[in-house]
Amino acid sequence: FVFSAFTMFLGHPVTEVTGISLRFFVHPDDFSNLWTWLKALKETGEFLSYDEYRARHCDGAWRWFTLSAVAIRDETGALLGFYGVMRDITERKKTEKALRSSQARYHALVDQSFEALALVDVQTQEVVEINRRFTELFGYSLPEDAPLHVIDVVVESKTNLDRLYNVTLQQQSALSPRSMLLRRKNGTEVYVERAGGILHIDGRAYLQASIRDMTEERQRQKKLAESMEELRTKQDMLEKINALLVESQRSLLLQATYDSLTGLPNRRAAMDLLSRELARNKRHGEGFAIGMCVIDNFKTINDTWGHQIGDEALLWFSRMLLASVREYDNVARIGGDEFLLILPLKTGVDAASVFERCRRQIADSKMKTKEGEELGITASIGVAFATVDSEMDKLLSKAES
Repeated sequence: FVFSAFTMFLGHPVTEVTGISLRFFVHPDDFSNLWTWLKALKETGEFLSYDEYRARHCDGAWRWFTLSAVAIRDETGALLGFYGVMRDITERKKTEKALRSSQARYHALVDQSFEALALVDVQTQEVVEINRRFTELFGYSLPEDAPLHVIDVVVESKTNLDRLYNVTLQQQSALSPRSMLLRRKNGTEVYVERAGGILHIDGRAYLQASIRDMTEERQRQKKLAESMEELRTKQDMLEKINALLVESQRSLLLQATYDSLTGLPNRRAAMDLLSRELARNKRHGEGFAIGMCVIDNFKTINDTWGHQIGDEALLWFSRMLLASVREYDNVARIGGDEFLLILPLKTGVDAASVFERCRRQIADSKMKTKEGEELGITASIGVAFATVDSEMDKLLSKAES
């Protein structure tokens, strides 16, 4: 006997299924359990339900059903048959399969994340879901370590955590990225950057926390800071070395171009000055004069008073020359007691008056030694006036004569 509903669900006409073994219609993997259930149904008078099994549709496809039935007997207790209700749950099974597939894909995607992910019940602060990276980073796994609470992981006071989650729950807002210290299952600590957002599932608020291990980043930042500090140290050292080099160059330049005793330009510098003045004079024809100035009887001063007084005389003499000329005139020491004056002038008369003033001021003054002795010093000045065609050697020779 076959119910019309059976043929309606499976698409087989009653005439085609009558007399055919039940094994033909039931999936091989389900037949043994279903047959055991049917035997139990036969032996008991109770209404029994069978959760799920697959039956063959006329198109060859397997469809899912649930079955509830009770044995029907006559007044003698002989089994007449079964009364049952079938329900086609094929679409529900497809939906469940799709949901499981979707969940599997979601978990696969979550587990592939390079960041540790956790789902936290905001009210209880219990961690209810974690991904593979969370387990790798902190050593916890669910459900083995359940219940797992945030306070078990966060190195922070319970008061601060309660305040943070209360604000999050009230504002229903996301948590801004924040650096914090978390505790692993083995007790070690790790610096992380944590961010998160609020989710609502079945009327409850959950925090989806995204946690990034900052260990390598902190090490990189530490190395960078150390490198920057080392670079600053080296830069400071280079600046000091550069300053020393500049000072050394300046000192060498002074030694090469200035007289160490008087501080005046030396012979080399004086010749450079004279060469530039000659070149300028050829271009503009403005003219200039030179004076070859020597201390009278300087050898006698050295022999009588000694070289120390001789050096004092040279220094005093150079200061007197500087005080006698104008600020744009040049004074140089070109030899022992020989000094060269270069004066931009218009006529030879102007040159003579300037040089005469220098000679007279020196003669009218007295040098006072460090011991308080007064010494009279005089000077002789040979003058030469440069023209546009003057040559250095001839000009110097004329002044020396």
